Parts: sequence; structure tokens; C-alpha cells
Amino acid sequence: MQPSFSELPLNPADPPYSAWGLWGHDDEAGTLNLLDENTVTQAAKEIQLGHRFSLNWSLSLPRTPQFQRHTKPFTHSLHFNTQKGSQIDGLRHFAYQKAGLFYNGKTKDDIIAPGSSAYAERHGKTYDASGVFAIAYDDLMACLAEQSQMSREPIEFRKGDILLVRSGYTQKYLQLAEDEERKLGHKMPPETCGVGQDERMLRFLWEKQVAVVGGDAPAWECLPPVCVSPGFLYHEVLLLVAGWGCPIAELLWLEDLAHACNEHGRWTFFFTSAPLNVPGGDASPANMVAML
Repeated sequence: MQPSFSELPLNPADPPYSAWGLWGHDDEAGTLNLLDENTVTQAAKEIQLGHRFSLNWSLSLPRTPQFQRHTKPFTHSLHFNTQKGSQIDGLRHFAYQKAGLFYNGKTKDDIIAPGSSAYAERHGKTYDASGVFAIAYDDLMACLAEQSQMSREPIEFRKGDILLVRSGYTQKYLQLAEDEERKLGHKMPPETCGVGQDERMLRFLWEKQVAVVGGDAPAWECLPPVCVSPGFLYHEVLLLVAGWGCPIAELLWLEDLAHACNEHGRWTFFFTSAPLNVPGGDASPANMVAML
């Protein structure tokens, strides 16, 4: 039985809101423990249209990562060899040897060259997604209520659900000029839009037994906090202090999924993520897919 939000922290000596020991003192899964067999089988029923959406932003973006990550080597091909272990060959892996052509008649030059309405918009809420902006709890709840009303069936949270919040950051990023993008990446302390720090949001996530949070913003939460003395960061409670052991997904590509949700009047879907199997790793490419 999950303790109530008011019972946190479970040990008075632990950090605020923490749930250390809830799933055992040797636990390494945190809120992923909520994703039991029943949760997964119920989630599979969300696949009704057969539409699939990759939520992975390009590994080459952002060009100038925030949080001083641009000061470290930022290459991927040198960090891991995608054909070293378990793998799947892509369509550009092998060409017709005589013609030198790949799938659909593409040449080597073709495949190396780069490829060429949300709630806020509906309600006239405008903001610069590349700057500091806190998405308010009240707006998130109003958005959820509207989506539930527009859906064919009311949206009801279930244990182990994954909550995704689209801020519009990645869409805005692609519109930035080169100097604007570089300036954004170099800002210290980092500035980013995201969910505003609000204890009501913490209570909501805990009581709804949300297993993972994610979005298209660089940190999911607004940084630096714009509210007066919030008293916490989501990273502290959800992840860094390992208060709940709740994973945070960031910089997801949600545009295609958002358009499909609006088109079909459905804001719930099957969601899967298969992080790289890197023992001792601090993070991994998301490798996420949503299915309607």
C-alpha cells in the first residue's frame, strides 16, 4: 500500500518528500516498480489505430547543449559503436554492390545529407519556449480537463502511467538563428522553460502513482525557478536525491505525436522506452516510441 503524500518523508531524518525504503533499501528501480504486469497489459489496450511515433530527437541536437555540457566532447559515434554488440541493421547498412544504390534508389550522397495545436495556442497563451517560463499547475490541470472532455472517453490516471508535457521547446529551437542557439547553450546558470515548481504538482504525481515524467524541455522543470521560494526542485525530489526514484525524460520530440493526438482526439497511448544497457550509466538515449 503506497503511503499518502502527507506521510512523506517516510523517515523524518530523510530529505523532504523522499520515499527512501518504500520498495526496499536495496531497490534500484524506484517508481518503475509501479510498472507491473497488469499495468503493461492494460497499457497495451491503448493501441487502437496502429500509429507509431518516435519520440527521439536527433542525436545531433541540440548543437550547443545547456548545463555546460557543450564544454565536454559531444560526439556519439566515438563513444559507442552501434555494431559492436546486439544490433539491427538499418536500411543504409548495405547497398546493391554494382549499382551502389540503397533502399528506394538512394545514393550514398542522398543518405549522408541531412534531411530537410496545442492547449496554450488554443487559449492564446503565448510565451518564448526558448526562455524562462514556468508552466503553471493550474494550466496543466486545465489542459488535462480539456483533453479529457475532448476525448472519446474521459482520461483517468492509472498506477504506473507516464506523464508527458509538451512545452514547444524543440519546435522553437529549430527556429533559432545560429547565434541565438549558441547564446542559449552558453547561458549560466541555464535558463529553460518547463513545469513550474509547485507542491500541488508533487502531490498530483505521487497520488496518481506516476512512474515516469517527460517532455520536450531541457530539464522538464523550469530553471531557474520563477516562483517565490519553491523550496524544492523536481530533480531533487523525483530523481537526484533519489527521493522517489522517478525517471525524468527530457528533450523528447513530441510534435508529431501532439498533432496526431489533436487529430484523433486521444491523449492517451501506449508508451515504450528501451534505454541502452550500460551498467553503471547515469543516463541513456531515450529510445522511446508512442503508439496510438
